[in-house]
Amino acid sequence: MQEITVNLHNHSSFSRGEQKYHSLAQAGLTAGIDVLIVTDANVYVSGKEQYYYRDERRLLLLTGEEVFRSFPNDTGHMLILNGGREMANQADTPQQLINFCSQWEGLTIIAHPFDGLTEREVLTANREGLISGRADSARSPLNSPWVNWEIQNFTGIEILNLQSEYKTAGQRRRFGLSDFFIRSTGVDRLTHASLAALQKWDEFLTAGRRVAAYCGSACVNFAQWAAGRRLEILDESHLFAAAKNHLYLSEPLSGDLESDRANIYRSLKLGRGFVSIDWFRPTDGFVFKADTAMGTVYPGDRAALDAGATIKIEIPTEKSVCRLIHQGKILREWENVRSIPLIANRPGYYRVEVYIPYRFQLRGWIYTNPIYFY
Repeated sequence: MQEITVNLHNHSSFSRGEQKYHSLAQAGLTAGIDVLIVTDANVYVSGKEQYYYRDERRLLLLTGEEVFRSFPNDTGHMLILNGGREMANQADTPQQLINFCSQWEGLTIIAHPFDGLTEREVLTANREGLISGRADSARSPLNSPWVNWEIQNFTGIEILNLQSEYKTAGQRRRFGLSDFFIRSTGVDRLTHASLAALQKWDEFLTAGRRVAAYCGSACVNFAQWAAGRRLEILDESHLFAAAKNHLYLSEPLSGDLESDRANIYRSLKLGRGFVSIDWFRPTDGFVFKADTAMGTVYPGDRAALDAGATIKIEIPTEKSVCRLIHQGKILREWENVRSIPLIANRPGYYRVEVYIPYRFQLRGWIYTNPIYFY
């Protein structure tokens, strides 16, 4: 089992971003990630997938698409991975888009489902017709939350989107003088994954639906203007290092583009891994797995519940709060415990959240995808 790091939901100069593909790849190498997935807005850019090498590191750059309808109003964004073709012409019919992608083993991920807002705020805005026509409008009270929750069979949702959380924190906290001097201020504003997205995710899981969780960067204009100068709060390398999808692969990456792409998307589709805000602390040494009579299973796996099924959690820090979520409720909570064994005696899904202190505040650090017992 190989663990790799993946950053998805990014934009190049082909759409909303400012950097070319080569520059994004170099930023990814600086950040130390293994895979970078660029999803340009309503355009699929072919011919850009390749390995990049620098010093003793390598990075695989893959391309997808972020599909949305911008007129007459924005009803939400969906990431398409492993589609292999442009899908923007199906933005008006999300269920048809999902069905079409499924035929090609594509992944369909709802991006920033609440865009930093609560579910109540989204519903209120929908009723009052406040959905913005432009998702990047800084003045909009509501940018681009997902609207149609009647859809079925999509792959997953973003429980954390850096731009969404940064933008929302910026609206609720004024940009101050200290931001001139604290480069990390963009990430320091983060406190946890989207609570509304976590709640919606648990609703799906409790209803028996397989929905995976991801984080995205959406690297667009992480900057502020002050005194007539544009201040870069977070460049791409900081963004790529800040929050990551940690992915478990059954087979290690070989360096072959075709086989590695299939390997990565297979694990991403199953949700075999966890989301983390690595800016707070590296996650090296974190483990969430279960030992069963049939072998060891990891997040995203399904297993028969047997008498000896044992959940194991390893936390690489002395100071933490660890929550084990079962069927949408906190089953157990531990403080400052590094190694946790627990017998699983109920069917259903189990997932883990870990919180750690950072700059005098308890913050969400790790959110695993579930292990499913039946």
